[in-house]
Amino acid sequence: MFKKILSKIFKKNTESFSPLLTGEEKPPIVPENWVGEPLPENQGWAWSNPDNRGDCVRIYAADEPFVVVTKDSMIIGGDGKPTGERLDD
Repeated sequence: MFKKILSKIFKKNTESFSPLLTGEEKPPIVPENWVGEPLPENQGWAWSNPDNRGDCVRIYAADEPFVVVTKDSMIIGGDGKPTGERLDD
């Protein structure tokens, strides 16, 4: 399921996500002014709004890479609506 979501978001083969997981490449859905940084323990990469760190796109390295999008620290589901869960740093 996550591979399908990643393919839709990034429009490329999910086997070649290495540049996205290391910050070498910024996903097209991330605004130009957002700041990238590695996730702890080489888990992947995060892109955050410099004006509101609660707005973030995180790309996690796993057997099947997955993406978590937040708005004001609230996780946004696949339907574009908040799930009611928070992602706090």
